[in-house]
Amino acid sequence: MLTNFQRRTKGGFLLLECMLAVAIFAIGVITLGKCVENCLRMEQYRREDGLAQRALANFWIQIETGAIPLPTTPVHEPLKGAWTGMTMHMIAEPQKLMNEKDQELFGLYLVKLQLEWRVNGDSVTREMEFMMYPRQR
Repeated sequence: MLTNFQRRTKGGFLLLECMLAVAIFAIGVITLGKCVENCLRMEQYRREDGLAQRALANFWIQIETGAIPLPTTPVHEPLKGAWTGMTMHMIAEPQKLMNEKDQELFGLYLVKLQLEWRVNGDSVTREMEFMMYPRQR
């Protein structure tokens, strides 16, 4: 038979064990919440990075086909639609390159495209550079 003192100490350990179990569970839930938050943030980053790559590819094709004139002066164009909030910076610089016979190659341009947007207050950029020889009309 248990005395009153033995019953009280046994009940105290049960309370302590329950409090410890609740604390461990709470730490686990908080950690799981942080993991879910990081997954959502990375999904947003992946989506915006995919949009940026498509925007750069679209402008590259439009410049190559002549739908957009070669930007010999810096152009800053805010984008619309799915790309709202993104700004495209474009410039084409003439290049002075030589061939294997030391003859200057005329008409080559280095086109630089830079897409800029903001995520959570931070500025994010993606860039693309390519050489182009404009079509002669």
